[in-house]
Amino acid sequence: MGGPSEADRVIRHKQKWSTGLPPIRPNTTGWVKLMVAREQQLRRLTKDVQQRWDGFMDLMQSSRIVPNFTRSGFEKRRTLPMVHEKLSSRLLGGLAAAADEQLGISGLLITPQTKFVPLTPNEEEVILKQLQPMHEEWGGVQLVPVKAYGLRVQDHVISSIVHVGHDAEEPWPIVIEGLDGTTYEVNLEEGEMLFYESAKCMHGRPHPFRGRWYSSLFVHYRPVDWSIDTATIVDAVPPGWMPTDEDMRLDGAALPELQLSTTGFLNPDCADRWCPLADSVRLWGGEANARASQPGLLAGAGIGSSAQLQCAAGAALAFVALWRFGRWRRGPRESADFKSV
Repeated sequence: MGGPSEADRVIRHKQKWSTGLPPIRPNTTGWVKLMVAREQQLRRLTKDVQQRWDGFMDLMQSSRIVPNFTRSGFEKRRTLPMVHEKLSSRLLGGLAAAADEQLGISGLLITPQTKFVPLTPNEEEVILKQLQPMHEEWGGVQLVPVKAYGLRVQDHVISSIVHVGHDAEEPWPIVIEGLDGTTYEVNLEEGEMLFYESAKCMHGRPHPFRGRWYSSLFVHYRPVDWSIDTATIVDAVPPGWMPTDEDMRLDGAALPELQLSTTGFLNPDCADRWCPLADSVRLWGGEANARASQPGLLAGAGIGSSAQLQCAAGAALAFVALWRFGRWRRGPRESADFKSV
C-alpha cells in the first residue's frame, strides 16, 4: 500500500469516522444487497492482500463515500445533432493521419494499435459548451467545463459516453450496474449518448467486439467543491479489511469468485468474465429512458439540486476494436476492461 503505516491509517479512520461510516447509499434494496454481496466476495480474497486492499478501496468509494446524484445512475438520450455531425466529420477526416496516443491531450484514440487524432482546443471547448446544458439538466446541477484529461478516479463523478460511429457486425452494449442493483446492457446507436454516475456505477463492455472499429466521446464532471480524493477513500477502509481466520472459512460456493487487477474486476469462471450477465436486463432501444425515469425506482437517491459541478475531463474519442477479455471498471477509457473512473 505504501505511505504511512497501517496503524497510522487506522488512527485516522477512527478520528474521521468516530461514529461509524456512512450507510450504503442509495438505500434501495437492490443496491444494498449488491454492495453487501461484493464485500462478501472481497472477504474471500485471502491470498492476495493487494487485490483485497484495492477491492475494499473501490467498495468504500462506490457504496458509502461517494453520494449518488440521480435516481437510476444512468440514462440514454439523443446527442445534439450539431455535436454528432461535428464529431462524425472529425472522425472520418482524422483516420488516415492517426499518430501514437499521447496522454494529456484530448483527441481520437484508435485501437487496438492505440492511435491518436487530436482535437484542437477550440473544438473541445465548443463541444463541451454545447453539451453542458444537457448534463446540467440530467444531474439537476450547474456545470463548469474544465479541460483535464486522464484524472484520478475520484475526479470523475458525473459522466457521459457520446457514441459517434462504428463498423460492427452486432451490438456491443455497455454493461452497467444501476442504482437499483440490477445489471443492465445498454446499446448505443450513432448519435446517442449515455449519462452515468461514473464514481458509483460499475460499467464496461465485457462482451467480445465483433467488427472493425468503434468510436465514442467521453466527458466527465465533478462537483465544484468536491472534497473526496484518494486519501479520503484510503482512510475510509475499515480496520477489519485484512484477512481473518473467519474469512478463510467462508463458503466458496455461495457467490462467484471475484478477482481484481490493475484494470478492475472480473469473474474468471463465468461467460465473458462477468456472472451478472446471466440475469442482465437488455435496454437496446428506448427502454433505457423509460426505465431510468420510472417513479419510485430508487428511493433515497439524489442530493440537493443546489450543488454545482465542474467538468473534470474534456473530450476523448476512442475507436475500440477486438477487445476480447472483460473486467469491470469505472474509468475514462471505454473498453472491455472494467475499472474505476
